[in-house]
Amino acid sequence: MLEEQDLLEPRKAYERIKGEHIENATKYFDKLAEVAETDIEANAITVRKYYETMDQIKDADKIRSKKKSQRGAFIFLTILAIITAIVMGVMIGLKTIPIWAAILSIVACVALAIFLIVYIVKKINPIIKKQNEVIARLQKQADALKAEAFEQMRTLNNSYDWNMQVDVLNETVPLFHMDKYFDVEKYTYLNQKFGLGEEDEHHSTLYVQSGNILGNPYLIEKGRVQYMGTKTYEGHLTITYTVRVPNGKGGYTTSTVTQTLTAHVTKPCPYYDLRTSLIYGCEAAPKLQFSRNPTFKSGSNEKETKKFIEHGSKQIEKKAIKEISKTFTPIGNMEFETMFNALNRNDEMQFRLLFTPLAQRNMCDLIKQKEPYGDDFVFIKDRMLNLIRTRHSQNFDYSGDPDMFIDFDYNKARKKFIDYNDAFLRNFYFDMAPLMCIPLYHQYPTDEYIFEKKFAYNVTSYETESIANSFNPDRFMPENCATQLILKSKFVKAHGKADLVNITAHGFRTVEHIDYVNVLGGDGKLHAVPVHWLEYIAVQKTTPMEVQYQPIARQKLLNNKNSSEFSSFIQKYVQDNAIIYGRGVFGFVPSGNSEYNSSELEQTVNKFNK
Repeated sequence: MLEEQDLLEPRKAYERIKGEHIENATKYFDKLAEVAETDIEANAITVRKYYETMDQIKDADKIRSKKKSQRGAFIFLTILAIITAIVMGVMIGLKTIPIWAAILSIVACVALAIFLIVYIVKKINPIIKKQNEVIARLQKQADALKAEAFEQMRTLNNSYDWNMQVDVLNETVPLFHMDKYFDVEKYTYLNQKFGLGEEDEHHSTLYVQSGNILGNPYLIEKGRVQYMGTKTYEGHLTITYTVRVPNGKGGYTTSTVTQTLTAHVTKPCPYYDLRTSLIYGCEAAPKLQFSRNPTFKSGSNEKETKKFIEHGSKQIEKKAIKEISKTFTPIGNMEFETMFNALNRNDEMQFRLLFTPLAQRNMCDLIKQKEPYGDDFVFIKDRMLNLIRTRHSQNFDYSGDPDMFIDFDYNKARKKFIDYNDAFLRNFYFDMAPLMCIPLYHQYPTDEYIFEKKFAYNVTSYETESIANSFNPDRFMPENCATQLILKSKFVKAHGKADLVNITAHGFRTVEHIDYVNVLGGDGKLHAVPVHWLEYIAVQKTTPMEVQYQPIARQKLLNNKNSSEFSSFIQKYVQDNAIIYGRGVFGFVPSGNSEYNSSELEQTVNKFNK
């Protein structure tokens, strides 16, 4: 377990707890299997038979492939022999070779062709047919064994739930406590105390995870971001013209030249990225602002590091001289200044308050080490909000979606679960590491915050956008939209424990245009080269959606999703039977047949939970 004093040396602490975390993940999975009463031995036998059958299929397929290749070669030789015989017949008519030689060649070719055809029909095709039958029979057996294995794993597969990785992490690192759900109270706390706002219309939340470390709140947020860039289109035009060229006899002749002209136009174009960020609120150094980007090649040897520091020091000294009358004053530790490279800070006193000698040493140690990630992080401090964005987290799925662990093979499922939790800790820990390097951050708990009034809504926009993005995009797609969507949520009204929100889908339709660009040809003339390009025109569509926080175990929901109570609820309120559940939140597009009563879902879920 990570203790508070371990935070003073975060890299060393990770080496100590990673083994413990794997052990906790293993115990968690084994407990799931025990409760699910999974027959591990029976599954092992079934799975072994399945893999043995698949190996037999591979062996049979190798034989079939070999015979198919042989048949192909023989067919080629047969065709070649027939063509040769025909050629010999033509040569007899032309009397280019002796008749006896041609006849002998024709007879040999025809005999070879007949032999090959007979061999293919009598020998090769039966083997291929037999292997087809063997593979079909074995595949049927394999499918039956796989279905049997899935049935053996059914209760375990159904027992996987949202937030399992949260439970395991909270066991190993309770100091980094993760919430089950990003609630309105935590959002209001971050908003009113630290200045966290909602994202703009170009950003849509796909996943959000909140928590706190020693009283200070944080968020992991993954979103889809749309931004405008440019795209270069290419067009071509083929021209022909005549030129006079010397004929070598003292005169000239004309020659036709063909030339392909190429033109380009650059036009605006929308682009989409996925972006994962860690946002941390702390009152330490409340006026300080700075930003830094990865600059150092982690894992560099001593000579490379020295050269990097010397070069960086010169740049910093120039900046210090240039801004001598302003706010920037370098710290004496040039290794830290060059590696951390947060030279745009606005308050030297608060910067030094934050980056004590221990913080400087920790940060340099984190940046210099190549494993596991090194210097791959952006660090932005905007007063009391800190943003960390690492390269390693951009491709990691923090959601812990239960579907990722479903398998027919117990051992594979167990390994997937353990490996995922190992990666979850590693990615999250080294997202947190730049913050942990600063002792003041974990020695400065935020004062208790008292909310003065009841909240107007039940579910944050972060969670509602996450649910909306779980639907098939076609449900919100504007007419003629040709791009990805940015889904934005806007609160309309609360009724009971549910919120009615409007989900506005932002995208672009396209209109094709042609620009004609003058290009000089080899004939000395300008030619209008057509370049086809697309104009992207913003479109949007607003769709109402109901959201309600009503937690239920995934297994109980699966067991009751076809019950008469749930079916009745869906038929009464849900459009097209499309309802999404994740991490405690239900979301659906209302049918409009009846005014939604949130107590009905609450009563239904409570009945299932009993």
